[in-house]
Amino acid sequence: MIKKVSCLTALVVISIIILLTGCSKKNTNNLIITNESSETINSLAIQRGNQTDVMGSKLEPNQKCYFDIGVQDNYTFVVEFKDTNKQIIRSKQITTNFNYNKDEVKNIKISKDNNKRWSITLEN
Repeated sequence: MIKKVSCLTALVVISIIILLTGCSKKNTNNLIITNESSETINSLAIQRGNQTDVMGSKLEPNQKCYFDIGVQDNYTFVVEFKDTNKQIIRSKQITTNFNYNKDEVKNIKISKDNNKRWSITLEN
């Protein structure tokens, strides 16, 4: 019985540590990409220089994905995703500044208008 309580206590402590680590890590991210369309998109990626950061799974409607770009001035990168319905890769090159001031998190919205045209828009 004591072994079960000890194991359960250890599991709870580990779970809390994982949750806290996730929350603190989220605070260092300075780019948020949101799928504002009503469709699921695949293979969301940020291409920067020789590096590609991929959010490998599907990004559901209204779901967000967080990236840490670091501190960068006049930084150019490409946002890319796959339209799951048409299997077409959509992308846009963006240039902006990044820093860790919590008031300066960059938000990119991926949306689809009534004419079924996709857009990737940087807000702030």
